Amino acid sequence: MLTGPFQPVGITGKDTKSVDQFLKSEADGPAPGVIATETSFGKGQLTAVYADLSLDYQKHQSAKLRDFIASLTRSLLPKPLVEVSGSHLVHVVLNRQRNQLAVNLINTGGRHADPQVFTYDEVPPLTNLTVRLRTDKKPKRIVQQPENKSLPIRYADGMATVIVPQLGVHSVLMVE
Repeated sequence: MLTGPFQPVGITGKDTKSVDQFLKSEADGPAPGVIATETSFGKGQLTAVYADLSLDYQKHQSAKLRDFIASLTRSLLPKPLVEVSGSHLVHVVLNRQRNQLAVNLINTGGRHADPQVFTYDEVPPLTNLTVRLRTDKKPKRIVQQPENKSLPIRYADGMATVIVPQLGVHSVLMVE
C-alpha cells in the first residue's frame, strides 16, 4: 500500500502518458492522482515519479513496488547490457578490468531495513541466478570470482547466458 505523499500532477503534453499499473495491482483501488508519467524528450524519453516511494519500500519491502520501478526503467533502457533473474535481492554493478567486462553480483539479502536489528551474522546465499549478457560474439569464458569457477555458456542471438549456482555475499563474473 502506498502512503504518499503524492505530488499533484496535471498531464498537459500530447505524448505524455500516465503510468498507473502499480496502483491498480497493489492498492485496494486506484489512488487519486498520477504516480508516474512517461513522455518523449528530445531524442529520448523521460520518466518521472511523483511520490516518495522510499519510505513505503523500507517499511513493506514490496516485490510489487520493486517490479513497478523496474517496469519504469524498461522503457528507458529497453536492451540492458546485463539482466539477472532468479532473485530480487541482487544488485548488479558493471565495470571493466583490463579490457574484460566484470559483472559484480552483490547479495543484498538480510534484514537491512529492520530498525530492531543492529547486526546479523549471516546473509543467506542466493542460488541458481540466471545472468544474461548482450555481447557481439560468444565469450571465450565467463569465470565466477573469487570462486574461480568457469560457468557453462549458452549463446544465441547476441545473448550469453550463464547460471550462477550460488552467490554468497559478492561475486564477480569475469567475461573473457
